[in-house]
Amino acid sequence: MATNGHMGPWQKSKAAVKWVDSKLHDRPRLVNLEVTKKCNAGCGFCPYWMTKTETVLDDYAPIIRKFTPMVVTISGGEPTLRKNIVDIVGGIKESQRFVYVSMVTNASLMTPELAQKLFGAGLSQITFSVDFPDERHDAGRKLPGNLARIKKLCRDLQPIGFDRISFNTFIMKDNMSEAVNIAKLAYELGVSVSYSAYSSLKTDKDDQMVLPSDVPQLHRTIEEIIALKRRTGHVRNSDYYLRKIPEYFAKGGIGGCQAGRAWIHVTADGHVQPCSELPVIAHFSEYTVADLEKSKLCDKCWFACRGESTVPVSAARVGEMIGKPSFGAQLA
Repeated sequence: MATNGHMGPWQKSKAAVKWVDSKLHDRPRLVNLEVTKKCNAGCGFCPYWMTKTETVLDDYAPIIRKFTPMVVTISGGEPTLRKNIVDIVGGIKESQRFVYVSMVTNASLMTPELAQKLFGAGLSQITFSVDFPDERHDAGRKLPGNLARIKKLCRDLQPIGFDRISFNTFIMKDNMSEAVNIAKLAYELGVSVSYSAYSSLKTDKDDQMVLPSDVPQLHRTIEEIIALKRRTGHVRNSDYYLRKIPEYFAKGGIGGCQAGRAWIHVTADGHVQPCSELPVIAHFSEYTVADLEKSKLCDKCWFACRGESTVPVSAARVGEMIGKPSFGAQLA
């Protein structure tokens, strides 16, 4: 098994170098690896829970060796439904000299024991999906007691370090007013937080899109999050990404998508998509950059996997990546 994935100063320096190198040489910085489409939640903004059968791979290391990304995000569905998830993580970590491996999970099947095994296999970060700071989270995901479970896990895993446990929240109409409170809850639990912007692409439903009339309030919310980031050091997003979220909702999209170049998506059976919402273009074993010409890109999302992969190279961003995160001042 690989050693654990904790990001000390030396690893962060290597990560920053690889990030800049990937941008300069037009290689994907991120591979979003979907190890299953099955899910045990029932979220209204995602249809994956309706998946009944699928084909999956046991070993994804050849995919990671092909793309040599800086970051691999293991996602689903619910990735912990895979019985060999620890071996999957270990294989990815051992596939190249440096790769930061994260996992997004609803936490329903996570235990401290499983988390320790995952970190021992080389996982760098566990991200818990959190939609609300209260019981509305459980109702929306149809997972009774889920938020309480997440809170307990955060407390149990605190010795691992706050920069290795995180919340991820999709900002949408129903929870926009709670975005800051979610960040405060994360801080109180000793973990970090990151945000992404809701898109209707998965469900073709726009009922959770932030309305143009609410964008001024969203601007204020984003600036409050950035101010909190300055004080506490536990908000993971770049300022660039966060400040583009209101623009995305105001315009209904952001052009200039670099899907397939800045980041790329791979399905559980090893097929390549420029992003999770676009059609398959090739099996990874046969994929070439020329295959991207088959895909028509759109402007209909501002997911973090897209936005954070396109952050301009700057001394400030490199310093942000290298700098050691630490909980700073009080919340208020």
